[in-house]
Amino acid sequence: MLLKKVIPKNELIGLLGCVRVGYGTVAFWHEKKLRALGIDIIGIIDSDPVKQKEAAKRGIKVFSSLAEAADNYPFFWDICCPTKYHVEIIRDIIEIDERANIIVEKPSLLLLRYRKAV
Repeated sequence: MLLKKVIPKNELIGLLGCVRVGYGTVAFWHEKKLRALGIDIIGIIDSDPVKQKEAAKRGIKVFSSLAEAADNYPFFWDICCPTKYHVEIIRDIIEIDERANIIVEKPSLLLLRYRKAV
């Protein structure tokens, strides 16, 4: 396969994969829709141990940090955390990879103060 010659093998995992930041109620709907499109859920990041266990039970890898997740070369990031954390998470991802593809669930910048921060 040509891609294997151009892209190191360990980077191939991210070609159609995403990392989800937040694993709340909407995560199950996202998971179903993404998988139907052939997109692999590489893993999730969530600070709640209950949500971490739920993801692991469903066979989804749980990352301890954005940097650890980035080492798995996601094609895109799916931001599903509470709105008040969106700007911080987006900035942190861009700091790791300034060319990152980021999808933000919910209103991305709900309040004016968050809009000004970007």
